[in-house]
Amino acid sequence: MNIRAVYLYTAPVFKLEVVMKKIISMTVTILLLLMVATSASYADDSSFVTASASVNNANKLVTIRGIISSGSGQQVTVLVVNPSGGTDYIDQATSGANGSYEFNYTLDEDVGGVYTVTVGGTGITAKASTTFTYTPVSDETDDEAPVWPQGSNLKATNISQTSLTLTWTKAQDNIGVANYRIYKNNEVLETLSGIITSYKVTGLNPGKTYTFKVEAGDAAGNWSVNGPSVIVTTNEPDKDEVRIDVSATVNNATKVVTISGNISSGPGQQVTVLVINPSGGTDYIDQTTSGESGSYRFTYILDEDAGGVYTVTVGGTNVTAPVSTTFTYTPDKGNSGTPGGSIPIAVPDGEPGEVQVNKPVLNTQTGEAVTSVTESAIT
Repeated sequence: MNIRAVYLYTAPVFKLEVVMKKIISMTVTILLLLMVATSASYADDSSFVTASASVNNANKLVTIRGIISSGSGQQVTVLVVNPSGGTDYIDQATSGANGSYEFNYTLDEDVGGVYTVTVGGTGITAKASTTFTYTPVSDETDDEAPVWPQGSNLKATNISQTSLTLTWTKAQDNIGVANYRIYKNNEVLETLSGIITSYKVTGLNPGKTYTFKVEAGDAAGNWSVNGPSVIVTTNEPDKDEVRIDVSATVNNATKVVTISGNISSGPGQQVTVLVINPSGGTDYIDQTTSGESGSYRFTYILDEDAGGVYTVTVGGTNVTAPVSTTFTYTPDKGNSGTPGGSIPIAVPDGEPGEVQVNKPVLNTQTGEAVTSVTESAIT
């Protein structure tokens, strides 16, 4: 606590033992109150005092300044109360030109928080109050990364064909863990808040092996490098499950679209395709029989110069989850081409995907006919 004797002039700051500080503080406070009470008898109702206060967090220097309206040569007294409610500083000075005054002192302790400043003076009945907030500045830079306690682990649960859930032990830090970072096969998958210790991973492939790892970081940007890891293999597809894949391309010059893929149940399976144009309408629909190893292929010519993204969806016999892909057509203005139509183009005998006409296109789920394909149109 900083104490200055209250006289009619500014006294130098001096240090005392704790007991003496308390005695002098009480004495000066009483004198301050007596001075204010005495001055009230002759105070000018228009007299006032202002106060502002600031602190330099680095060097703990406090500056308090303002003016007293009655001008120069007036006694001004200041009292600062710390965040704990105790007296931190008290002093008195004589106002200078235009009634200005200023006090400066250095905080004794690293007590962070809000300090309250009260200022009175000669002839002042309504004291001025203000506050400043001190935030201690650490002399040391945080360069310690979070650490993992002995026995820390990363576990994978709820493993399916395409997803799983990761949970991990909490890391420790000298200040606090700010973030966790999840890695999949040595690549960052996600960065999470330091209060989270679980994460659901999605978008995985069936029957594939992945390595997951978690690292911890603090607010200063320090990251651990020896976080726990786990190797996980997603569930294999059901043996009875029929899967299908698809790819699609377009030749912008000729407008020929090629759609191909495989159905896992092998040759002789019905495969159905639906193509939606950029406007959302049906551009092409057809059905074929899978060839060797379950391969299939469709080809057709775009009948309009409608540029944009086309969506292709393919299903097949006993396929429970049809698959989709897209292709983008960019009209080739330099090549007029030959007007096409939504008519399947036959491929040589023996190749997968040979087009058959005048046959129903079936709904994969129900087996009901939804449309039919002829040599001239789709109906």
